[in-house]
Amino acid sequence: MGKTAGPRGDSGAPAPRAGSSLSADLWAGGAALRRAILGHPFVRGLGDGSLPPERYQEYMRQDYLFLIDYARVLALAAAAAEAPADMVFLTGLLHATLRDEMALHRRACAAQGIPPEDLDGTPAAPQTHAYTRHLLAVARSEPTGVVTAALLPCQWGYAEIGAALAAGPRPPIAAYAAWIDAYAGPAYQETARAMVRLCDRLGEEMGPAERRRARLAFDVSLRCEFLFWDGCWHGRRWPG
Repeated sequence: MGKTAGPRGDSGAPAPRAGSSLSADLWAGGAALRRAILGHPFVRGLGDGSLPPERYQEYMRQDYLFLIDYARVLALAAAAAEAPADMVFLTGLLHATLRDEMALHRRACAAQGIPPEDLDGTPAAPQTHAYTRHLLAVARSEPTGVVTAALLPCQWGYAEIGAALAAGPRPPIAAYAAWIDAYAGPAYQETARAMVRLCDRLGEEMGPAERRRARLAFDVSLRCEFLFWDGCWHGRRWPG
């Protein structure tokens, strides 16, 4: 979700800055739910190859839909950014999401037997709808610093999952191994670190009220991350 790679850098999961940086506070506060995500059967199955292919296909469909609205969130955050350098970074992520990652999803889904027209016609599941509506609401009403906090569970969380799975045995399923390679790779890991740095720098300018809103935005996003994995695992659909 919103997991676009940027410039290359050192590999390994990004770590929060020491002290009372915004990212360190947010990441520590979400420790229990982050462990639950890493231990979720979907994530474990992705890592050891036991994930049923229909679960993975459902995930790819929903993640593709997520990326469309994720790109809108990046566009709104870039428009609200005050510093030109921040606009450059966010629009770079936007461009890479629309140009590279969505094309990658189309190719991966085609390899799974899902044609582009079928992919575009997939309805958003409840967990996808809830997550994207939350991010869009934050992007439309909050400054860029709060938006970056809302994006961290996705951008930074995928870096953590990718690094954790890459530390274990390589799964026998080529698609799952490629997924791990993408999010454990140096390009993606550096992009996650760059998002953390942006969040921390903007966090230094926040007053107590804005910092509380950043915490709330992060917490809701982290819960949505768990629900996204869980919903794809269970194939959750709208009632009726």
